[in-house]
Amino acid sequence: MFQVFKKITKSLRGKNLGKIPGVRPLHRFLFEKLKPKGAALLEIQGSKMFINPEDTGEAPDLLLRGVYDEYETELVKNLIKPGMRAVDIGAHIGYFTLIMARAAGPEGKVWAFEPEPENFKLLKTNIKINNLDNVTAYPYALSNKKGKVKLFLDKKNLGNVSLQAGNISAQDLGGSFEVEAHTLDEHFEKEKIDFIKIDVQGAEGLVLKGGEKTLKNNKLKMIMEFWPWGLKNLGSDPLEFLIWLQGLGFRFSLLDARQKILKPKDPASLLSVSENREGGKGWANLLCEN
Repeated sequence: MFQVFKKITKSLRGKNLGKIPGVRPLHRFLFEKLKPKGAALLEIQGSKMFINPEDTGEAPDLLLRGVYDEYETELVKNLIKPGMRAVDIGAHIGYFTLIMARAAGPEGKVWAFEPEPENFKLLKTNIKINNLDNVTAYPYALSNKKGKVKLFLDKKNLGNVSLQAGNISAQDLGGSFEVEAHTLDEHFEKEKIDFIKIDVQGAEGLVLKGGEKTLKNNKLKMIMEFWPWGLKNLGSDPLEFLIWLQGLGFRFSLLDARQKILKPKDPASLLSVSENREGGKGWANLLCEN
């Protein structure tokens, strides 16, 4: 029955039916009633992938469309060339890890970091069922120093794991746990790195400060979520953070998902774009190149 629902959804996509009152709530209701129960095995972007249908973050798009964040997906595929060495920080269950591994090929290498235990189990499973010998996964958080950190969970969006409870809405906050934190430099100071994808719910400032030597030692491209509200909650001034990256030689482009283009921006413009979304709590995806 879900496959029928999926085909109907696909056939109606792009017809602006969501503007009709009641259509979106009805679609959500039917999706919740008809979606698979338990872990679902899908073919996603050329790889096999187990997902948790209860995850309100990636799962709906993957179940219905087979792609999550389409423009970012295209960019990652195009930016990573065979033989490249890439790091996925905030890997979740491996959507981008698998894409990066396929693009880098057997001569390349991908390191994936995911601290949430259930996500990490699915990540490891998804790496294994695709026979990806070029991927190494770590169950650690990354931060600006080594030690124990507390991570907070979102009980609905299972990829929304943060070092700050305030970065998760009160009604969705689902508890916390302690996990080991490492630094980027600890792992990669002496490694050649070509590409980084980082999405860690406001901890980007901490993580990259803990990887300053790695960033200085490598000419790389990085796709990063820039969320000023979340950065502030974790003690990073968002404008100073971008200016710091700029001082390391990075230049920035905004990922415009609607137009599917990159828009070069300076730090002040990026801060303005992000803070003018979602009532001052907006975010943007950036391509950073040095």
